[in-house]
Amino acid sequence: MSNRIYLRHRWSHRGRLHRVSVRIANRVLGRVPFAVKYSLAGVAAGRELPYSLLQPGDTAVQVGAPHDTLRAGRSRAVHLALRVGPRGRVVVVEPDPASAAALRKAASEHRMPQLLVVESGAWSSQKELRLYVDPAHPATNFTEDTADYSPEEIARFEVETVPVDSVDNILERLDVSSVKLVSITTNGSEREIIAGMSKTLARGLPYIALARTDDGHEAMMTELGYGRLGFDNRGYTFSKNA
Repeated sequence: MSNRIYLRHRWSHRGRLHRVSVRIANRVLGRVPFAVKYSLAGVAAGRELPYSLLQPGDTAVQVGAPHDTLRAGRSRAVHLALRVGPRGRVVVVEPDPASAAALRKAASEHRMPQLLVVESGAWSSQKELRLYVDPAHPATNFTEDTADYSPEEIARFEVETVPVDSVDNILERLDVSSVKLVSITTNGSEREIIAGMSKTLARGLPYIALARTDDGHEAMMTELGYGRLGFDNRGYTFSKNA
């Protein structure tokens, strides 16, 4: 498996250069036809973690699906769906109504029945939390108490109250028991999300992919019985120890 060190996931969403560069790239890529950008990017993605771990017919969970990455051809949810094919399933957990609606529309228009979008945040338990939304760059959205932005930085976000629930509860309601990969691309809520995955972990979940937002992720995953398989384009992919 690839152990390539990606530079992109080492950028910070909080850096102005990063935000401006991403907005420009997304604006340009947003004009490329959906089928073209996803078919071209999908060829490369199929050889890289975590996509290469999946086969047609598999089930995966994707937590986080912002609509700016969808328009740019970088949606992990879509690339996972292309890997598992129409016989598989990708459960997507996304709290932002605009992003959830955009992904549902794309799934319908481009005939991807394997994409199942759940409009909810993922957390350790069922409750309501405040979601901070950056309309210009929703990939920077975050849930309350998971980031320490300054008052000046926080001013660019809009605040919505959204439902959140554990991955275990969401999968139970959907009658999904066998999952090969859980991918979490959020901005600081990874620990809370994994705390709500005890049943999924107990079933022997083979792979977990985490965005690089916390230098302590590797130690946390070691405690859970997972070793780092390699770097991916958002952070790290871990596999369950034998």
